[in-house]
Amino acid sequence: MNIEEYSKINIERRDSTFRWYRCSGSNWVPSVTTILNVISKGKGFEKWLADQPSYKAACEERDQAAERGTIVHESIEKLIQGDKVECENSEIGKHLMCFEKFWADHEVDTIAQELFLIDSKYGFAGTPDLICNIDGKLWIIDFKTGGNYKTHNLQCRMYALLYEAIFGKKVDVIAGMYTKSTWIKEPNYILKKFPYNDKAKAIYDNCINGAIALWKYNNGTSRLAEPYPAVKPKIKSVFKLGGKSNGNFGI
Repeated sequence: MNIEEYSKINIERRDSTFRWYRCSGSNWVPSVTTILNVISKGKGFEKWLADQPSYKAACEERDQAAERGTIVHESIEKLIQGDKVECENSEIGKHLMCFEKFWADHEVDTIAQELFLIDSKYGFAGTPDLICNIDGKLWIIDFKTGGNYKTHNLQCRMYALLYEAIFGKKVDVIAGMYTKSTWIKEPNYILKKFPYNDKAKAIYDNCINGAIALWKYNNGTSRLAEPYPAVKPKIKSVFKLGGKSNGNFGI
C-alpha cells in the first residue's frame, strides 16, 4: 500500500477521557501517547511537580505548555506545507526559529506529516509529526517543545511499528527534534536520534508490551470498545423531587 491508497481510508480520531482512533466501522483503540502515560516521566518531572505551589497551579502550567506546544506543532505543519506563518508571540517565535534552522541544516524529503497510523495488527494508533527521507534513510521524527523523556523512544518505536505494518517499508531512524525558547544569541535545537539497533528494538518492544498490559489493567477491557464518555451528559441546574413526603423521616 502507498500513501495515496492509505489516505482514502476513513480514520477517525476522538478526544474524550483519552485519545482514540478507529477505522470506520471498527473498534476504537487508544493512542500511543495515551498508553505511554502509564509510564512515569522521571525524577525531573516529579521534582518540577513537587516545586509547584499547588497541584492546581501545576495543572495550569502544564495546560499552558500543552497549548503552546499545539500552536508550535500546527505552525510547523503549515511551514512544511509551504505556507507563511505569522507569529507575534516571542516564545512561540523562538521555537519556530529553531525549526527553521533544523530545516536549513537538513535536506528533508517529506513523505507525510501528521498522518493517522492504525493497523489491525496492533491495539493502538498514533500520529507521528513527520515521516521523511534524510540522506537516503527513512526517518520518523516527533517534534518536542519540552524536555526529553524516556517514553519518547517508545513513542517513535510504536509509530515505526505501525508504519512498517501498513506500508511494508523498514524505518531506519527514529528521532525527537527538540526546539527551545530559552536561547539568547541564536536559535538552536537538538535532533536526538534514538538507539535503533536490534537490541534496542527488543528492549523497546518489551517496554511497549508492558505499558499496554498495564494500561489495560488500569482501564479495564470495557474501555477498549468505545471512548468514554462518548457523549457528555447534560448536568441539571434545577432540582425537585417527585411525589410527596410524609414528613416523618423515619420517626
